[in-house]
Amino acid sequence: MTAYQFPVEVHSHTIHSDGQFTVKDLVESAVSFGYKGLILTDHNSSAGYSEMSTVPAVKDGELVTLHGIEWTTYFGHMLVHDADYDVDWREATPNTIDKYMAEVQVANGLIGIAHPFDMGSPICTGCHWDYQVKDYNLVNYIEIWNSNRPQDKSESILAYDFWVDKLKKGYEISCSAGRGWHRPDTLDANMGVTYLDIPESELTAENFKAALGQGQFYVTLGAVVEFQLQAKDVTRSYHIGDRVELEDFSEGQIQVRVEPTELHGLTQFAVENAYMTIWNNEEVIYQSEPLKLLDSPWEIEIPLTQDLAKGYVRFDIRADFRGIKATPVVVGNPIYIK
Repeated sequence: MTAYQFPVEVHSHTIHSDGQFTVKDLVESAVSFGYKGLILTDHNSSAGYSEMSTVPAVKDGELVTLHGIEWTTYFGHMLVHDADYDVDWREATPNTIDKYMAEVQVANGLIGIAHPFDMGSPICTGCHWDYQVKDYNLVNYIEIWNSNRPQDKSESILAYDFWVDKLKKGYEISCSAGRGWHRPDTLDANMGVTYLDIPESELTAENFKAALGQGQFYVTLGAVVEFQLQAKDVTRSYHIGDRVELEDFSEGQIQVRVEPTELHGLTQFAVENAYMTIWNNEEVIYQSEPLKLLDSPWEIEIPLTQDLAKGYVRFDIRADFRGIKATPVVVGNPIYIK
């Protein structure tokens, strides 16, 4: 099965909250960067979304958009994507957040925890996640990278570990990247990009939302990755976010292709000494030798000579990046094995 990839941004702001962009400016900046999809998530406001359909790039289908909002409270910031209606966040408390998350799900919305370890009040009211979630099945994704230069932030390491801990506990939960895009980029900015990995060759609002809900995406600081499990009979292959049966993979293989980014805003940032690690649950089942420069396609085939365990398979790529040694530069969401 062929998969198609689309770079999208899922956390952005305009003058309808604390951003510097008009809606038109944000859309045009997204198209210029190379995004194919965009979610506007102004703080406690969805007012800007109604303007999007009037911007030529959206009207003509060049950029696919979804409705969004960032719940901005004293106890945490929460991305709510494409709910049928706005759920009132004002009564949520640290011990009752599950009730309000469940209401978002009733409204067919998706939930992401934004920048869970960013500094809180008084520097940033509620930026630190202090809600006591009892059931993480209510959460679709945890934002492990936020803002520009996420590789420089200790908060990114904490958020990555927070996400992995939820996987270890059996939750089917994705990691996401969001720029928290408020203003035009500085020249030295790099950012995490979310790539949808879907079977359809055309991005639509429907498969954009479905991909986020199913975890059919990965996050990257540059490199583009195709990652799949292929069954022994080679007639079936499975991609990020898929749910598969364990018996399908006896003596199968993992196939990977890594390519440098074509997004102009990221091409100036070199990736060096890159290596890939693949996990089956908490066990490392493969680790590559470092690749000095990631400047051409890199292909890997890994025979599955041992039985996989039920749970998940996932990967990341670490590399030397902008002075940071062995930092995550690509993080893949799991393929879940039943």
